[in-house]
Amino acid sequence: MADSQLFCVAEERSGHCAVVDGNFLYVWGGYVVRGRGGTGRTRAGKQIFWGWHNDVHVFDTKTQTWFQPEIKGGVPPQPRAAHTCAVLGNKGYIFGGRVLQTRMNDLHYLNLDTWTWSGRIPINGESPKHRSWHTLTPIADDKLFLFGGLSADNIPLSDGWIHNYFTLFIIFNYRLWHTACLGKENEIMVFGGSKDDLLSLDTGHCNDLLIFQTQPYSLL
Repeated sequence: MADSQLFCVAEERSGHCAVVDGNFLYVWGGYVVRGRGGTGRTRAGKQIFWGWHNDVHVFDTKTQTWFQPEIKGGVPPQPRAAHTCAVLGNKGYIFGGRVLQTRMNDLHYLNLDTWTWSGRIPINGESPKHRSWHTLTPIADDKLFLFGGLSADNIPLSDGWIHNYFTLFIIFNYRLWHTACLGKENEIMVFGGSKDDLLSLDTGHCNDLLIFQTQPYSLL
């Protein structure tokens, strides 16, 4: 804890990501509506001033305290919101999201032992489209499952990708703003979300459960 600030609670925000690993809850990024100079919400004509974050905060569930680790080096992702994150081993991965008016498809990780950023991770071959409001779920010690989201053209996505070699799965259920978790047989379970553009007044909210099998079920 010597390199951290105890009792530090993150600034208010939304559009961030949070992931639990062991006794720790990791929170990264997001945005807050603020005025110039850090004041409350304000408008100049139709302009809203947004405060974008790329800071890391950690909650220790054993001590019930927050701390902000000192990042030791590397190139961090740009401040953003509506991204997703997942932990594999000692690495916390960040994918995509929105940077100001641009949706991203970059992948980064933070080493949770050394507190250093990887910089943008090079991808060989085809990679997922730029997107926000997607999910990223660990499915093995070295694999992540990316699903859905909202494209750079504000079109809901239905594609699924397995990172490690980024294999594309064609899925016919458009979804964003959903949740996803891993089942005991390594199936991905997706619930709820929206199947339409969030800016539409007639957004189609969902209450169905989608199950994606990523490997054959055990016969035992």
